Amino acid sequence: MTKHINLFGSQMISMLLLLTTVQAGEFRRFGIESGFLIGNTTIDVPGLYKDIGVSASGGQSIDIGIGGYIYATQMFRVNLEGHYWTVPFNPSFSGEFTIDNSQIQGRLEEEGALDYIGMSIDGDFEAKYAFIGIGLDFSFANWYKSDINAFNNSGILIATAKNSKQSFLTDKFNNRADIVLKAGLKIPIFYFTIRPTISFALPTSPFFDTHVTVYDPVMNTSGTVNFTAFTLKYGIWLSYSL
Repeated sequence: MTKHINLFGSQMISMLLLLTTVQAGEFRRFGIESGFLIGNTTIDVPGLYKDIGVSASGGQSIDIGIGGYIYATQMFRVNLEGHYWTVPFNPSFSGEFTIDNSQIQGRLEEEGALDYIGMSIDGDFEAKYAFIGIGLDFSFANWYKSDINAFNNSGILIATAKNSKQSFLTDKFNNRADIVLKAGLKIPIFYFTIRPTISFALPTSPFFDTHVTVYDPVMNTSGTVNFTAFTLKYGIWLSYSL
């Protein structure tokens, strides 16, 4: 009985080793991958807008990607992927606004989401079971949809706009160009690799153009007031070596 148990244990260990290693001496340079990530976006509202009663929040979103990769060396990998992702945008305003040529004192509340289609290119520095990377996410198309509600000072809903294609703050959003910092683990299974990943997107362009400039008399300089969006993403990429 003991011999049978030892034999079964040896077979299990051999299978586990096979699942987590590639054949000795074999290095597969190319591959394809797909990923699904959850994002949490924070909207940075400029102080000038806060002073007049504007606030804004982001929220949870998704990022779906598919693409390929090539290993320049066994420790450095270049990835190129197509992406679809969303960014929630929920601004509000307390103060005076106009509806049908009437001045209203109250509050505007908007619940919207911005959809992007774009690409990413990045490089990963890899160890055996982990990696870190840096890259660029950029979009070439976006579209927006929101519901906007207007309330008077008593909190009574007085007007609503459903499926609006623009925000009460802007009628056009910019495409994204974000520097992405990321890190993750590698779990090899035959020619597949599961890659749990966390990343942080740093914007290089405004969320939208406000066309508002301010002058600093102390520094004798002027600058543009802009909204920015920062996104933390976490999820899983699945790679397959060709």
